[in-house]
Amino acid sequence: MKQITLRLAMILGALVIVFLSIGRFFDSRCEGVSCIEQTFNSSVAQNGGNFSFHFGDHDDPSGIGHDDIDEMIDGEGSEVDAELPPTEDVDSIEIRSVSTKWIVRSVPGKLAVRFHEVRLKKWTISKDGKKLVIDVKPSGAQSADLDLPEAFKGSLRIGTISGTIDLGDKIAWSELMLNTASGDVTVNSWPSSKLEINTVSGEVRTPEGISGASPKDIVLQSVSGDFDVNFPSAFESLSAHTVSGGVRLKIPKTLEYTYDLHSVSGDFEGMPKGGTVNEGFGNKEMKGSTSEGNSVKAKIAFDSVSGDFELNAGDAVGSR
Repeated sequence: MKQITLRLAMILGALVIVFLSIGRFFDSRCEGVSCIEQTFNSSVAQNGGNFSFHFGDHDDPSGIGHDDIDEMIDGEGSEVDAELPPTEDVDSIEIRSVSTKWIVRSVPGKLAVRFHEVRLKKWTISKDGKKLVIDVKPSGAQSADLDLPEAFKGSLRIGTISGTIDLGDKIAWSELMLNTASGDVTVNSWPSSKLEINTVSGEVRTPEGISGASPKDIVLQSVSGDFDVNFPSAFESLSAHTVSGGVRLKIPKTLEYTYDLHSVSGDFEGMPKGGTVNEGFGNKEMKGSTSEGNSVKAKIAFDSVSGDFELNAGDAVGSR
């Protein structure tokens, strides 16, 4: 029991750190605390948690600055092509927004940002070295497009509260980090090196036919949000942590891996034959390997309070 308590404390602590890091960028739109702070604490409380956290006091929690000018745009619902600094050497992009819906696509042309349904110009775009930073205030735009050149092989980081994120196919990025409170995420192409997705209650999905290489290192974390994702090729490590959110994975049938799963009341489904299952009061764990000898190619780890874990490796095994 002590082991599972410590493990869950580490999971929740990691999530706190994640949302501490993005919370300062979001506008405080809830009474007394920021929306994401209130959402996180409420979600944890409903799932039996007995801790809370805060982002701290910030004069401008959006991180953008009150001296920005809210420029009127001619015509409500207008479309605006954003003015960008020189982008030829940009190798990383960071987006901070509240409710804007983001669509990211690979294009044969240049890097571009386009805002839709705009009434006020409430965003800033700046460059820090080789990093492009896009800050969008509340009511800045209902939706936005980010066009990435086909040659872009850098990193992308998006932080949002309720805005959805739709990532297109054939994007050749190396690293991807997504932080959301309740915004849903659709992913059509994976980065080649590192993937990290953190959410409170957002749903994360990939289409059935997603293709291309999987990231080498994968981290998935949520409070109550579910992951239903497909990794079509081999990866090196996958670590998933949730409070009550479920994780459903599709991986190559030929992938050899070890697995180490822990939960208080969640089920493990679709697991390969073999392995060991230990159940005690408030603790269930399952460990095993699909390979004999030293040919293991990947490691899969899962920790949860009540979330289920499902793998496409053993249809006849069922629930454990």
